[in-house]
Amino acid sequence: MAALSEWLQIMLDEIARKREDQERARAEESQRASEAKGATEAQGVTEAQGVTDGQRSVESRSGSSAPSSSPPELRIVARR
Repeated sequence: MAALSEWLQIMLDEIARKREDQERARAEESQRASEAKGATEAQGVTEAQGVTDGQRSVESRSGSSAPSSSPPELRIVARR
């Protein structure tokens, strides 16, 4: 009878461990989903404003405050 009780305790401990693992995995997945949603929403706000990081850096160099419809001019400078 003692062997059965010992086996039963081991099984109950295993079940509890598996439940904890599942709860932890669900919490991590929920955290990842909310972080991804937040990143997507932040990106959408930036795009809705019509300004991307690339446009900001070009605008700050050119002195223009309005977004440019043409791509920035690339210059090749040779150094000796």
